[in-house]
Amino acid sequence: LRARGLGWALAPPGSDPQALHADLYGTGAHRRTGDRTRWPHLLWKRRRGDLCTTEVVPEAFTEGESRDSDFQRLRQARAPAIVVDSELLHRGARTP
Repeated sequence: LRARGLGWALAPPGSDPQALHADLYGTGAHRRTGDRTRWPHLLWKRRRGDLCTTEVVPEAFTEGESRDSDFQRLRQARAPAIVVDSELLHRGARTP
């Protein structure tokens, strides 16, 4: 298991969703192979009862490139904590 960084993302009320992205990915000899998570992205809500609303595109390991069709495949998390593969396309959702 590798640790890459630790921090928080703050989104004020009424924020637009983030751009669809992968936090990092490997190329060449470091290209992703198999189904093993190399860089887990741990996300959680600070307050009890709050849920993560991060949006992910299932199985979208695209080296950070998004296509129009990826937006139709977005799925929103609804849990107090989630683990996302950093190489997977994802974004912070719009905030109410």
